[in-house]
Amino acid sequence: LLDKLMIRYRTVYRHLLEQDVGEVFFLVGSELASPPMVSRKTFQRWIVPYAKELINMVHSYGKKVIQHYHGQIKEILPDFLEMAPDALHTIESPPTGNCTLTEAFNILGDRIGIIGNIQYDEFRRLTPAQMDRTVRTCLEECRGRRFMLSPTAGPYAPVISERQRDNYMQFLRSGWQYGRVNP
Repeated sequence: LLDKLMIRYRTVYRHLLEQDVGEVFFLVGSELASPPMVSRKTFQRWIVPYAKELINMVHSYGKKVIQHYHGQIKEILPDFLEMAPDALHTIESPPTGNCTLTEAFNILGDRIGIIGNIQYDEFRRLTPAQMDRTVRTCLEECRGRRFMLSPTAGPYAPVISERQRDNYMQFLRSGWQYGRVNP
């Protein structure tokens, strides 16, 4: 089945690349075939070679790839080095995921950039002052690394609450303030 699906993906990706539709391709879905739902060995068989092929194809056109992944990533994080995307969105610390940014950087080094790491639920739960501290802490942990600040997901609802709105605004202000080289 996966080999047959790849025939379609190769055709679609080649067409999109030849039409020069964009500079960055965002690959999704790998979290659906990974631990704890399947073993790492299965992830290595079902995901790694196919994602690697598509990533290599995109790179051959001079484009960039972001690999998306939610969840329990620590066990399979080394496999992303083999797939070799330019960036990985997102590393989720406990309790949502099982890997801190520091742990991810210890495995990835500077070979893959990390995008994230402000949890979606924090936009609903925190006060703006807490969001400010969360963003600052995240940026301090990642300073000097290949890191792009981003929410891990969302919003999902057609209308967000005032608290979410205020937290998105604080996220942007704090990211700008603390993300500069000399904050």
